[in-house]
Amino acid sequence: MKGSRNEGLKNGFNMFFSPYLEGYRNRVNELYADEYRENRESFFFMNPVKLHVLLNDMNTHLVLSENDVDQIGFIDCKDMQHEEFSVLRKGPEKLKIEFIKSEFSITEYITDFHYYDLGEYAGLMFNEVNHGGLIERSKVWGIENADSHEMNYRFNKALQSAFEPSTLLSDLNTDLIIEKVNTPSFAYEFGESVKAYNAGIYLAASTTGGIALENILRILIKNKTSEHLPKDTYIKDSLAVLKRNHVLSNRLAASVSNLRDIRNSNSHTNEDPVRKTTVDHLYATIEDLAMLL
Repeated sequence: MKGSRNEGLKNGFNMFFSPYLEGYRNRVNELYADEYRENRESFFFMNPVKLHVLLNDMNTHLVLSENDVDQIGFIDCKDMQHEEFSVLRKGPEKLKIEFIKSEFSITEYITDFHYYDLGEYAGLMFNEVNHGGLIERSKVWGIENADSHEMNYRFNKALQSAFEPSTLLSDLNTDLIIEKVNTPSFAYEFGESVKAYNAGIYLAASTTGGIALENILRILIKNKTSEHLPKDTYIKDSLAVLKRNHVLSNRLAASVSNLRDIRNSNSHTNEDPVRKTTVDHLYATIEDLAMLL
């Protein structure tokens, strides 16, 4: 019985493999070409793969690895002890990886899963009575997995964006500002502020942006005046030097003065939330100051 079931599985997998890849790849090419170009690793069945079928009756296990061409191979494991083979399903991940690599001469692989994980498709594999509809069903499964991989791609992209916010802004050329100021400490402070802004954390954005504002004022003093830097980094002290030397227009000096109060309030406990518009005003003032350099 075991031999006949394994033969049925062989026939089923041979029928399944190519239509599955066809359905998957057609779906990606038709709907997710841009996503695939952006992140090829998310759609790993677009590259040639080898399906290793570890035949052990209803304990059959599948391993997929990268390959030069699409290929399917069968390894008869019917004589392997159940306890030894069960590491694929029940063992720690480390032991499972070691087992696959040592027993089946696979140095690296993409993924592995148990035959039962095919769900409704599992019954179609070994039962040759159902093989008539297997090809079309395999294409459907390929399409469904392509859709699933696209969803994973979008989720991972959103997650990465949350943890690694961009330093780019749609209405402000942050790269130009950093280039004009040309100071590593300012680039770090302003960049961290923009990351917090893009993550919607406006208190952190305004606080770090306030530090960048203090920094750029002192940079302006060094570049635009012959005076010594004030002992303290307070905005009011730097602003006084710049106004005395007529570096800032009245409008710009007034903007900096208003932001001084915001910077001070953010240094202490405050019940009022920082709004996006407040940070927008801070960035606009920093941009104006950068253009003076």
